[in-house]
Amino acid sequence: MASRRGPVAKPDDRRARHGSAGPRPRTVVLTPVVTPPELPADVLPAGIDWHPETRRWWKAWQDSALTDQLSEVEWHELVVSARLHHAIHAEGDLRLAAELRRRVGAFGATAEDRARLHLTTAEADAKEARAHAGQAVSARQRYGNVRSLPTAADPAAGLAEDEEGPA
Repeated sequence: MASRRGPVAKPDDRRARHGSAGPRPRTVVLTPVVTPPELPADVLPAGIDWHPETRRWWKAWQDSALTDQLSEVEWHELVVSARLHHAIHAEGDLRLAAELRRRVGAFGATAEDRARLHLTTAEADAKEARAHAGQAVSARQRYGNVRSLPTAADPAAGLAEDEEGPA
């Protein structure tokens, strides 16, 4: 299914106006990385506990490599997302699904989101390095023994006497 946000952006060297570097990146000093928090008990109304599916979802985010560098503010955004997740599963309110999808997409929840955010995983980099290892072989080495077939216009091109030419 195609994304509603449009196709993945072209690499800078393939853009039509490749002379312009685009917007200048801004350097921001992030606040210290915090350890992944537990689901807060005071977010839901009194007497209501987190839905078991939301607890599993939160555990997956805590263990994800995508959240290793999150600040406290970003974890608060995930808490808001957890509230939406809880409402979808506990109350069956599917009207919130699009908002939840948008929020977790900002953190790279799916492969499509990671492609849009230009995120790659260390595992993908390692697989790519293994795939390209030992590929410094020239075309002459790979295809050195490939020869062209004789054509009908060149009957003396080396057909053996027991072989027949093209029919």
